[in-house]
Amino acid sequence: MKAFLSNQKMSVLLRYISFLFLVSSFLNTFVSSTQHLCHSDQRDALLQFKSEFSIEKPLGWDDSDGSSYLKRESWVNKSDCCSWDGITCAAKSGKVIGLDLSSSNLHGPLKSKSSLFRLRHLRDLNLAYNNFTGSPIPAEFDKLMGLERLDLSNSLLSGQIPIKLLQLTKIQVVEDQVKYGRIVNEHHVDCRQAGAICGIALNT
Repeated sequence: MKAFLSNQKMSVLLRYISFLFLVSSFLNTFVSSTQHLCHSDQRDALLQFKSEFSIEKPLGWDDSDGSSYLKRESWVNKSDCCSWDGITCAAKSGKVIGLDLSSSNLHGPLKSKSSLFRLRHLRDLNLAYNNFTGSPIPAEFDKLMGLERLDLSNSLLSGQIPIKLLQLTKIQVVEDQVKYGRIVNEHHVDCRQAGAICGIALNT
């Protein structure tokens, strides 16, 4: 009889321990799934970058095919920036590594002091098909040393391509709109030997 009661108590204890384990596992899963990955300093930089431009659709612009939409509408303070449209974060670190604001009707100058250049972990940056109102291409792009792809095509930037962009040695993608002749003429750089500068999609 004593052995039976002892076994029964052991069975209850094991069930209780199993229940606690299941509850603990559930809580850990819930916390990890709702945890904000975005770093606050990068969220603030993105929100500041958002405020640097107005939204203006070009006259006669037809975006009925959905090619242009306001990605920044999902950019809300105190939310996880890794879930915002156009943002890609590293899975483990939560650092912003991708920013795609192509065809977003951004209007205004792209300034050298833009908060964009605080996003030092960017690997992929696409600002194509916006209106930067003829502002010069900021040399501060050289601060984004991890860039592997940079697309500034059809964005109404002007002036020379800053020679500092040659420091972006990780860029590998070559876009069709790159003006190879212009790069060679202005900076005497042979695109075949300068993979970094040739990786910039630029059509001003």
